[in-house]
Amino acid sequence: MASMPYKDITSSPPITFVVGPDQKEHTIHSALVARQSAALNALVNGGMKESIERHVVWNDVDEEVFTRFSQFVYTGDYDEAMPSKREIEAVTPCRVTPRRLRFDQITGEDGLIVKLIVELLSLDSRFYLA
Repeated sequence: MASMPYKDITSSPPITFVVGPDQKEHTIHSALVARQSAALNALVNGGMKESIERHVVWNDVDEEVFTRFSQFVYTGDYDEAMPSKREIEAVTPCRVTPRRLRFDQITGEDGLIVKLIVELLSLDSRFYLA
């Protein structure tokens, strides 16, 4: 995404997002939110209630996820989410028995994806495809 002049960011009106079940408020420059997608541009500039009041309530959005979104709109990057101990313990190990399939036996969209992957791997000399 092309950079935006700093004055366009700082002169844009702030918009407050109320996020998650705890109703945590996050205020962001609207120009940064608007440039992320057409839908977000409509939300902050389109004349809807949220754009007029400069206030958006997103009860079903996780606060950590929104914090990463906010970090991304300001920096172009975001911190990686670390799984909680509970999430790690909840993973059940499983055994997968490999099955040899020829990629030309896979049809439809899956077949196209497999063929693309095989072609990309064949371009890399580190991989040998039998």
